[in-house]
Amino acid sequence: MGRQQSTATRNLRIREDTAKYLLNLDLDSAKYDPKTRRMVDMGAQEDQAAALVAEENFVRASGDAAEFEKAQKYAWEAQESGQKIHLQANPTSGEILRKKEQADTEAKRQAQRKALLEKYGGEEHLTPTPLRDTMVVENERFVEYDETGAIKGAPKKAAKSKYPEDILTNNHTSVWGSWWHNFEWGYACCYSTVKNSYCTGEDGKRAFEEADKMLMLEADVGADEQPEAETEDAAGHLNQEQDIDDRRADDSGTKSKKRTLMEVQSGITEEELESY
Repeated sequence: MGRQQSTATRNLRIREDTAKYLLNLDLDSAKYDPKTRRMVDMGAQEDQAAALVAEENFVRASGDAAEFEKAQKYAWEAQESGQKIHLQANPTSGEILRKKEQADTEAKRQAQRKALLEKYGGEEHLTPTPLRDTMVVENERFVEYDETGAIKGAPKKAAKSKYPEDILTNNHTSVWGSWWHNFEWGYACCYSTVKNSYCTGEDGKRAFEEADKMLMLEADVGADEQPEAETEDAAGHLNQEQDIDDRRADDSGTKSKKRTLMEVQSGITEEELESY
């Protein structure tokens, strides 16, 4: 039986086998297709014929049947490429050549894999870990998940970003942004608001608190001086208003003393003489 053999000839039954259509002569039994010489829907009908067909195919596919098919396929492909290999005439030679070709193919694959690992790395991720085999373990603990895939009731973990986190520099024991004061970010370990500054520890905290107290005292002193300044300003405004009123009164008196043309022509009155 070669590769050039027709499909119809390959599907011919073996001489010792019973014809499939003779296993069960019932019309409702497993169906036999005479065109392809195969059982149709075998196993779909729960009868003895279908069970026998399934059992027979199962037995034939067991053991070294798969290896025999691989060897036969290799012999056919070798004959097409010009090699003189015949599995039935000289099975030892065919098996030796097939194993040799498999070893060469595996050696090439391993060499290519080694070259890729040397070039790109990552060999540590290929080693089997003991925890990988115990990842899925059957237990009786009931776990309920939410819509995001997290376990309900479990403490929420802080999400990590793609940027480097928790990196301590310049002797700091906390990261930048761990402290907030007066609309400014800083370090919680020393209260420094200057990024990439050197950590001063508790001394920096004390200096910051003292500076904050000084600012508070200056603000209190300024608040006490502010009412006095406001009082002085109010007194100055009152004096200015009084001067303005006096000037207006003088202007009004001056305007009232001015005489008209008729009065000038008529002469001076007795009242004007008395006031003068």
